[in-house]
Amino acid sequence: MYCKLLEKGFSIQVDGTYSPCCQFEWQHESPSDFETFKKLRSDKHHEMMSTDWIPECRWCKQDHTFKGESMRDHVNATVEGNFWELWFSNTCNLSCRMCNSALSSTWQQIIKRNPHLEWDKNFDMSTQVSHYKFQETEFFNDLPNTKHLKLLGGEPMLIKEVKKVLQYVLNHNFADQINLHLTTNLTQSVDDWWIDVFKSFKTVRVIGSVDGLGRRYEYIRPGSSFDIVLKNAQVLKDLSQKIKHLSFIISCTGQTLTAFQHKDIYKFGKNMI
Repeated sequence: MYCKLLEKGFSIQVDGTYSPCCQFEWQHESPSDFETFKKLRSDKHHEMMSTDWIPECRWCKQDHTFKGESMRDHVNATVEGNFWELWFSNTCNLSCRMCNSALSSTWQQIIKRNPHLEWDKNFDMSTQVSHYKFQETEFFNDLPNTKHLKLLGGEPMLIKEVKKVLQYVLNHNFADQINLHLTTNLTQSVDDWWIDVFKSFKTVRVIGSVDGLGRRYEYIRPGSSFDIVLKNAQVLKDLSQKIKHLSFIISCTGQTLTAFQHKDIYKFGKNMI
């Protein structure tokens, strides 16, 4: 069985280690050296080619079994060239109830300020995390062959390393051959710098992560304002109508807290297309 990401995928995790994709689970210590990662990825690529699934890809296997399709199916159909997926840090302005300290610096600070509380291990996950810092490292040599750049967080629009990478790509004139993917919580305004970025890349896909509507949204995502989210979502919708290669969609995490709003969230998402 073939998976493009086991041949061409590169994901920097929030702890600074490398994986072929965000769902991949090493069965040993995750590599933090790029050359070691490439060797291990190649080994896993050849292993996958000789079987249906490998243990590290259990999430795709589960999705394929229960949903009939998986991330592997999607990337095999859409990915061309190298695929970068960058999680530089957990910098985020929100403490969403379904999140944790590994993906939210706000959660991390809440836990740090309250050491006397007995935190569940699923929340307190970043005690020893060492985030990856931007520098002109080895993987930037892959830019000529890179066709996809996916930026995650935290909130990527708040992460300094994200802007440094995008500026690096722009400065070296590779943007027009790369498809940019960005997931944001829609709390940050789109300024002229971001508009220039959106105009420069080959295609841009912005995913607005919205869990709940109105007061329910603000309950699920403490520290947020749904009015600000609506305003920023409208800006991106308008931009998607002006910049032909920019698409904007709304994504929602399935959870009990939003169950009774699912139809309304669906209508809201359709209205933003």
